[in-house]
Amino acid sequence: MRNDIEAAFSRRQKPLLMTHVVAGYPDLDRSRETVGVMVENGAGLVEIQIPFTDPLADGPTITAANRDTLKNGVRPKDCLAMVRQLKKRISTPILVMTYGNIPYRMGLERFAAGFGVSRPEHVRLLRNKVDAVVIGSRLLHLYNIGGLKGVASFLRLCRRELDSSG
Repeated sequence: MRNDIEAAFSRRQKPLLMTHVVAGYPDLDRSRETVGVMVENGAGLVEIQIPFTDPLADGPTITAANRDTLKNGVRPKDCLAMVRQLKKRISTPILVMTYGNIPYRMGLERFAAGFGVSRPEHVRLLRNKVDAVVIGSRLLHLYNIGGLKGVASFLRLCRRELDSSG
């Protein structure tokens, strides 16, 4: 039996639009709502990051979201509970992203991995060269300046770039 991610790739006609969200940013309820908006606006895969204290490989936007989320008391078990809740509501595959310490501490058998662009032009340049386009920091930035409306509008632009034939 194939998993959800393999099925998503086998059904695609164009590259998948993959989005990224830090679980618990700005809080767990709004994270769930954000994932819903991502799916409603074309995300074919959603990467949900478990916040980490020192996300060295992330840029300043995701680092700040990790810091704020941890300050609010969100823990890995809360993030995994959020993923379980989302899986009951959406059929879009979810990838869980984290740093190595968390899976080692919680048990490696529970986990997997991810990659990113920030502009619709990047999507256009990559659409015929990749299986999925990942958008993370840009979505957090748009959320911070304009909420979900800005996220939805940006995702529609990216989806159009993926779907165009030129």
